[in-house]
Amino acid sequence: MISDIELIGEDGQPVSRPVAPGGPAAGTDPEEPAGRRRAPARSWAWALGGAVAASALWAGGLYAYTSREPDLNGYRASDNLCADAAMPELTGLYGERSGAEQTGRKDPAMDKAHCWFSFPAFGKPAAEEEPTGSVQLTYTLHRRTDPEPQFDASVAAEELNESENHKLVRIQGLGERAYWVKNVHNDVPALYVLDGQATLSMHIHSPRSEDGPVRPADVARLEAIMQDDMRALMEQLQSGGR
Repeated sequence: MISDIELIGEDGQPVSRPVAPGGPAAGTDPEEPAGRRRAPARSWAWALGGAVAASALWAGGLYAYTSREPDLNGYRASDNLCADAAMPELTGLYGERSGAEQTGRKDPAMDKAHCWFSFPAFGKPAAEEEPTGSVQLTYTLHRRTDPEPQFDASVAAEELNESENHKLVRIQGLGERAYWVKNVHNDVPALYVLDGQATLSMHIHSPRSEDGPVRPADVARLEAIMQDDMRALMEQLQSGGR
C-alpha cells in the first residue's frame, strides 16, 4: 500500500498540503459531509428568522393594543340632551321648564350634545317684568382619547380665563372627578364632571332681580340640587338609565 507523500520544507518541518480551489479547508477531513460544515450558517438563518418573527409579533401586539377603543362604561351618545335631562330637583324648585333647545353632533371620535332651557321665577308664572332662570348643559363622549389628563386644564381654560375672581373647588362622590367653578360675587357656580370617557357641565342662572345677589343659603341649596340632577343625568346617559 502506497501512503501519501509527506511534504517537508527546507527547515525539515512538514509543510501543509495546498488546497485546490473549491476543495476542503486545510486541516479538515475531506470525507466529512459538506452539510455539517454549513450548519453554523443555517443556525444564523434560524436565529435571524426568529428575531424577525418576534419583531412582527411585538409590532402586531402593539398595533392591537393601541388600536383598541376605550371602554365607554355604558355611556352612549345623546340624541336629545334636553329629553335625557329630566332635572327633577330643579323642576321641583322652579317649576316646569320652557323653551328647551338642543343641539348635537355625532362623530366616530367624539359625540357632543348641548341643551338650554328656562325656568319661571321661583316656580311662579313668569310675567314679562320678572326675570327667569336658565340652565345650560353640555355632554361630551370621548370615543378615542382619554379626557382625564387634560380635564383640569380644560375646565380652567373655559371658565377661569386668567381671572382672579374664580376658583376651582373639588367635589367628592360625583363621577371620577368633579369641580365647582365659584366666583367672588356669590353667583351660582358652574358644575363640571369627568366620568371615564364622559365629560359634562351644568351652568345655572338662578331667577332673581337684576341687582339681587344670590344668598349663600340659596347657593348651597342649589349646589346640592345640581349634584343630584347631574347624577340622574349621568345614569340616564349610561345605556338609557339601566
